[in-house]
Amino acid sequence: MNQPTFREPETVFDEAIESGRLSDTPGTDNYAGRYMYMGTWDGIDTFKHKDTRDYLSEES
Repeated sequence: MNQPTFREPETVFDEAIESGRLSDTPGTDNYAGRYMYMGTWDGIDTFKHKDTRDYLSEES
């Protein structure tokens, strides 16, 4: 298994919000405040939900 790289979390979240993958609107299913940045594998930033521990899919 490849090892992740780690980017500046603020940049990662800003890019995810800008692309629509995460939202900056509280109450939405993909609200960024409910996710943790877990690293970047093969160029894909990964996020895990703080409560459910489910990973955000790449398609989101």
